[in-house]
Amino acid sequence: MKVRDHSHFTSKYLRPLCLECNFLAQNPKFVPVYFHNLSYDGHFIVRTLGCNDNDIRIIPNSSEKYISFSKQILNNFYVKFVDTFMFLPESLSNLAINLGEDKSKFREITKHFTIENIDLVIRKGVFPYEYVDCNSKLNDTTLPPRYKFYNSLTDDHISKKHYMHACNVWKKFKIKTLGEYSDLYLLTDVLILADVFENFRDICLKTFNLDASYYLTVPGFAFDAMLFYTGVKLERLKEYPMLLMIESGVRGGVCQSVRRYARANLPDVDGIIYNEKKPHVHLMYFDCVNLYGKSRLASLPLKDFEWCYDFSLDVTKIDDDAPIGYILEVDVDYPEKLHDDHCDLPFLPQNSCPPNTKINKLLTTLNNKKNFVVHYWLLKQAINNGLKLVKIHKIIKFTQSKWLAPYVEKCTITRVLANNKFEYEFWKLLVNSVYGKCMENPRKRLNIKLVSNDQKAHQLMRKPNFIDRTIYNNNLMSLHFQKEKIKFDKPIYLGFSILDDELKSETMTQFVTLRPKLYAYTVSGVEYKKAKGVKKYVRDKYMTVDHYLNILSEFSSQNADAQKDKTKQISTSCDMNIIQSNKHHVYSKTMKKIVLSANDDKRVILKGGIRTLPYGHYKLN
Repeated sequence: MKVRDHSHFTSKYLRPLCLECNFLAQNPKFVPVYFHNLSYDGHFIVRTLGCNDNDIRIIPNSSEKYISFSKQILNNFYVKFVDTFMFLPESLSNLAINLGEDKSKFREITKHFTIENIDLVIRKGVFPYEYVDCNSKLNDTTLPPRYKFYNSLTDDHISKKHYMHACNVWKKFKIKTLGEYSDLYLLTDVLILADVFENFRDICLKTFNLDASYYLTVPGFAFDAMLFYTGVKLERLKEYPMLLMIESGVRGGVCQSVRRYARANLPDVDGIIYNEKKPHVHLMYFDCVNLYGKSRLASLPLKDFEWCYDFSLDVTKIDDDAPIGYILEVDVDYPEKLHDDHCDLPFLPQNSCPPNTKINKLLTTLNNKKNFVVHYWLLKQAINNGLKLVKIHKIIKFTQSKWLAPYVEKCTITRVLANNKFEYEFWKLLVNSVYGKCMENPRKRLNIKLVSNDQKAHQLMRKPNFIDRTIYNNNLMSLHFQKEKIKFDKPIYLGFSILDDELKSETMTQFVTLRPKLYAYTVSGVEYKKAKGVKKYVRDKYMTVDHYLNILSEFSSQNADAQKDKTKQISTSCDMNIIQSNKHHVYSKTMKKIVLSANDDKRVILKGGIRTLPYGHYKLN
């Protein structure tokens, strides 16, 4: 039986629906408001949420950063603030470029601008933020000179090309004041974001029939898309000891510096001083692509999790794609005869504290392993390469299959066929995000509430799990609580189980690494530098390969001289401009940060400071 489905807001007829579907249809109880990089803009909004006593809901990442927050407007209706950066982690400028040359994709922009002006507004503009430090400057009748567009956060001026674009916009739209230019700049920013996110929604709806506007992050969307596309029903772990055992086997990814310096030795190559008395040395940089996707094409845990008591189990005789899989807690010995062959990348990395430290790190060691939780694939690989299985303590048995393969293949094939970079990056993100959602740690979730009502605040502070409060202003405070319960609702066993030449045929002449994620190399005279936690402008403008080499040389000299103090930190500092918030007040500040340091405790650095050995190597005894 068909009925007339209508809007409960406007009474307008929508479509014919069967009676059951009409009963199930619901009006949304929120309206989303999107910002790109809400972690910055959100501070200015949060401080105003105490304007009345209506309910406030937040999903916090920390006390200062929220994934999303909502404010009640009417009874059971909210305005929800969402960060599009959580879906599309790129600058708005790059997202606009990635959308491609097809003007039809800019639907919102074409509603506001004519075809002859469209090329001026489908790219992100520029604005002299630091120049406009008072309202009166918005009355300027000319565009400020190029040097006024200086950005102290990146220590950079805009390019001549970008400045000429701003001048063309000013002239073409017959702008009279800087205030009018500001209005146009903000309008185009909003319209570009609207078009980018609407195109993102179109792809999601077309491919998976899911609307991204009902999600907060791309991992949440990707996980539901995977479940919807595969039709799989993943079993939830119900035994707490089983959950703890699998949780202890989740270790993260290995990152280490094995050899701290290398120089190529090849004839007839620019930039290389060839020594014919020494052997040829080639330096290669490999980026192995789609490793997450490749690992998910294998058989993965699905259901029927139970304890197994057959401790005579021989994992070397079990096929990787067998219908039954195993997770084991074992003791494994690492024979000394394997130490030299395995010293660069030992099997079975484990989380432990390096000597004289209190911080757990993922280390590749040659130590014997006790009560080590491992998937049977990895245990089989280790045994086949000479490690000795000493004892099996516990075994979890489960049914496995290649249930995730159709989703990964769909994303991979569609990525190859993508018409523009926007879609290409989207499909890559959908594959990688599923892993992140499976690895989500509910223990790290925070329990914070924002309140703007004195009575409600006093009521909540009487709870036994209340920890502390932070007052933002006279009308708003946050209350911090211990979690009363932890909901393990994601298949952590999936994350547990998943764990080209990049230089385009050019020659790498030298490579230097000081510690994990802190390295530099030279290719055809061009320097490439990596430094985690260091702003890009600092790395590009103020750091060179020679700085890396000088730090390594000084460290090597200290390490080789028995008279020198080995505890002295060899490092280089640099001023770095950052934006910080405190109680949702935003500040820009300059901080002095250590950008280069040769102290690496994930491996034992040998005399000379270049070669290293893993902990547990027999030569260290």
